Amino acid sequence: MKKTQFLIWAVIILFAMNVATIVTIVVSRNRTVEPKTTQVQNPPADPDAVRFHFFAQELGLRPEQMEAFRNANRTFNPRVHQLSMEMADMRREMVNELGKENPDRQKLDSLAAAFGNLHRQLKEQTINYYMELRSVCTPEQQQELHVLFRTMLNPNNDLPLHRYGRGWRHGRGMRRGRPGN
Repeated sequence: MKKTQFLIWAVIILFAMNVATIVTIVVSRNRTVEPKTTQVQNPPADPDAVRFHFFAQELGLRPEQMEAFRNANRTFNPRVHQLSMEMADMRREMVNELGKENPDRQKLDSLAAAFGNLHRQLKEQTINYYMELRSVCTPEQQQELHVLFRTMLNPNNDLPLHRYGRGWRHGRGMRRGRPGN
């Protein structure tokens, strides 16, 4: 008798679990997920726009925040581009001087000092940019922004800015597969 009752209850429980599993599968297949308004399906071709859209997606920016980020980008990008171009020219000049039969040490020292000044200006622009972006973020977004910048400033970063839209780290975005925090 006890064995029969036990088997009856086991069958009832297993039946209930099967029904619950089937209902879960059916409901999840019919469920539509609303995409975030900041999610980008077609990535822009411009690298500066890629960075903007990457931030917007990873931080889940609201429209008013997106406008503030867009304005910060419009200020930051040309300044940084100009500094980067000057640094590239200076690197070429240094290499050319080093390649001469008798490199001028004073000229090289002067170039190194000027390059250091440009590098300082570049870092100051980056700090200003970060602080401006941070000022429009919620506390949670500020934490995410910090992680993004920390990762971006790591020379071995694995951010998908050059392949935006395909995900990274085997198809996962930053929020789901954050690199070493």
